[in-house]
Amino acid sequence: MNIRKATSADLPQIKALCSLLFKQLANYEPDYLQPALQDETFLRKVVAAEDNLVAFIYAIDGQVIGFAIAKLEESP
Repeated sequence: MNIRKATSADLPQIKALCSLLFKQLANYEPDYLQPALQDETFLRKVVAAEDNLVAFIYAIDGQVIGFAIAKLEESP
């Protein structure tokens, strides 16, 4: 598998996937959603692992095919 932590070099491809996702969601729920862009500041924080955020990408031949973003939290 080609799963690894995301790096700043992956940001353009992650942004493109986010845009595609938001466009598809808007098509499914046009009364509630509209196409949007993901905040780049947020994505930079995720890739830099700030605020307990982490991102992983799945790539094939250098092309980012998918990604996952998570926030790490401790349970009480």
